Amino acid sequence: KVLVYDPSVHDYSKEQPRWVEIRPGHFVMGNSAELERYESMLN
Repeated sequence: KVLVYDPSVHDYSKEQPRWVEIRPGHFVMGNSAELERYESMLN
């Protein structure tokens, strides 16, 4: 399955994304809300 990037799913109007090392050696880019959702998926 091919996934196509859809920028409309992100709301960066209030907070810009940033690179965060979410796990050792695993970096993701997102704003606070996105990073919180991603972290909850990993736990």
